[in-house]
Amino acid sequence: MRVIVGDEVGLVKRIDFTAAGTVSKPAPDAKADKADKGDKKTLFSVSSILSTISRDAAVELLRMSSNNSRVIVATKDGRVSVVAVESGVVESVLQVFTPATEKKKPTNTSGNKAREEEHFIGIYEAFGTIITCTNKGDIAYHPQLSFLSSKDESTKLPTLTVSISQDALTTMKVFPQNPRYLATAGIEREVNLWKATDDGKLESVWKAKNVPNNYLDLRVPVHVTDLQFARVSIESSVESNAADSVEVKPAKIAVSTLYKHFRVYDITGGKRQPIVSVEVGDMPLKRVSLSPDGSHAVVTDTTGSAIQVSVETGARVGAYRGFSGAVTDLTCVDAVNLDESTGLLLTVGIDRFLRIFERDGKRRLLHKIYLKHRLHSLTIDESYVPEAAPMDEKSKKKARFARYHKDIPVDEEEDDQFWARMQAATASDDEEAGNEAGDDENDGEEDEIIVEVPPSLRKAKGKSLSPIGNSKKAAAPAEKKRKRA
Repeated sequence: MRVIVGDEVGLVKRIDFTAAGTVSKPAPDAKADKADKGDKKTLFSVSSILSTISRDAAVELLRMSSNNSRVIVATKDGRVSVVAVESGVVESVLQVFTPATEKKKPTNTSGNKAREEEHFIGIYEAFGTIITCTNKGDIAYHPQLSFLSSKDESTKLPTLTVSISQDALTTMKVFPQNPRYLATAGIEREVNLWKATDDGKLESVWKAKNVPNNYLDLRVPVHVTDLQFARVSIESSVESNAADSVEVKPAKIAVSTLYKHFRVYDITGGKRQPIVSVEVGDMPLKRVSLSPDGSHAVVTDTTGSAIQVSVETGARVGAYRGFSGAVTDLTCVDAVNLDESTGLLLTVGIDRFLRIFERDGKRRLLHKIYLKHRLHSLTIDESYVPEAAPMDEKSKKKARFARYHKDIPVDEEEDDQFWARMQAATASDDEEAGNEAGDDENDGEEDEIIVEVPPSLRKAKGKSLSPIGNSKKAAAPAEKKRKRA
């Protein structure tokens, strides 16, 4: 697994995990933990992709390209850069907007952050087309880049630059299964679903409606901080040859709000109000991420709490511990280690740490990596295949034990050599045991000793004593030599 992070000074770093370090689990007790510290191995490596320090070019958003060879970087100065992951070469730069040279005081503060400086709130790349959105409502499908595009012309997206006449936006996300669809939301801006058409327009497909008034009959304010599309599974009834022609449409959208609400909207059901709306925690929510199967979501707040909730009911499932500040970005992935598939949660925050948790089960902290600067965004390269870490003899024995006990196919030549060595060792042990048994039999034949009674003892007793013989008791080796001599 490979993780790419961006920070407040414009640095983009790459963290490559080895095969052994992808989902390594903590020790079950203190003794095992001490033993592991003694045999600590390097499970990851950190290297820089962009190494120029500039706070004016702070990284705001990151996104992996569709071919996983490049990373799309959106920075504070209004630029979008396409950077090669391996070499760090900047292959293309798009100037989306020009930042203000002088910072002006806001003329209207009624909308909290309604008049703040222009910045990126969403970025995506599909089929060579980069999609961007700013907090001012400017959405662009940029011209296709040849080195990112595929040869299939049917997947080509339209080129457009439009303004949706909405400011104070906080988030924009593209539907991954059909990049023509995207959703926006913000401060007093309900979730709005848009679709890019071939004639270069952006039409509104669906718009959410605010929840009913609260128990005091007061209007509930709208401030969406993040949203996420749920993955749609194509029905098995669709034939494989016609599956490409079927347009996949969004079904559910999960959102988090500044007023502690976690909500789920069902677009296909025709309802504009959320089907799930619950308060999570005690602090404002900042980020939300759905599990790959769409059954659970993880939400984070402004104080560093991460809570897992059920998408169907909104019930709290569990929590993740160990944060020292607000989480700025997170994602849920499925990582594979040997034959085990483990769900992971990756987070970055203002405490400068990249953390990797078990997403389910005990939700233990697996990795905690210090990266020196406040981190703003992260992205995952799931196609990266790590190099196998060097194994010592103890690790090789454990791996062989795991393979045999889990019925995993092994190399037949290695298997034959292993059993040949076992048979040779067994044969040599049997031969040595036979030789020792033969020596014991020969020694038993020489143990018969005849001892004559001294004449003085015969006279003293006045009896005729017969010789003492036929003694079967074994003599010591030193006594045997003395008797023979």
